Amino acid sequence: MLIAVGIVVGAVVFRWRRAIEALRVLRRIGWAYVIAIVLLAVIYVVRDGGL
Repeated sequence: MLIAVGIVVGAVVFRWRRAIEALRVLRRIGWAYVIAIVLLAVIYVVRDGGL
């Protein structure tokens, strides 16, 4: 958690290039995580017979 806060502060406040790139990577990982959760939810709904 502290690492993520450090990356955000470094990217937003200090405009560190490496922190900005790390934040971009973390954002992509976050979106992939959200998509995976939504796909799993859809699979469970379809497998259990729909809504």
